[in-house]
Amino acid sequence: MTRVSKSPEERKGEIISAAIRLFNENGVENTNISDIVKSIGAAQGTFYYYFKSKEDVIDTIILRRIKECAKRVDNIMDQDIDIKLKTKAIVKEVISMSMLENDSIKEYIREKRYFAINPDITEKIIKLIGSKFSKLIEMGNKEGIFHTEYNELTAITLFMLWGSIFQRKVSECKDDPDILDFLVYISEKILGCKKGELSNFIDIGDITALMNEKENKIEVKK
Repeated sequence: MTRVSKSPEERKGEIISAAIRLFNENGVENTNISDIVKSIGAAQGTFYYYFKSKEDVIDTIILRRIKECAKRVDNIMDQDIDIKLKTKAIVKEVISMSMLENDSIKEYIREKRYFAINPDITEKIIKLIGSKFSKLIEMGNKEGIFHTEYNELTAITLFMLWGSIFQRKVSECKDDPDILDFLVYISEKILGCKKGELSNFIDIGDITALMNEKENKIEVKK
């Protein structure tokens, strides 16, 4: 049988795809490196050519998702729409990314407090996201809607706040009816908005509908 030669990027992507599949099937902690390479017919040494450890793969998967989110945020920012529509679209994007259904990596991050014990990956995420969201805040400042002097720090704070809340299980978010009102309230304080101002930008009904959609997908997959 002729051996198929694969490019380094193709082989690395194959390892990542296999890891994601096995993490979701068996759980992150129940998946070993040997399981990953066996599933793609590769040697153990192949894994270590691309990754230092299983945690290195997890970091790579997380950063890939953040980069994909950042790219979609860039696309939204480039659209010829007003700040209200930009904000609604970006908030929905962040929540959608945070609430991936049946996602073992998300559960692992939550249970292990992954970002708290891995400052390097947290710093990379902040660098990727900070500048993206600070542009939106800068636009709001110019239009007199937001009033903050620290655009990038404010953007990072809000991203981490909203992301951490919606990393919880969908059912937990739905069972806490005050959580969305609280997020809007505290976001207004951080951005220096007038009370009720963000209601024009963040549609609670849209967020609730998104949570219902995610929960329905989870029920279907069970």
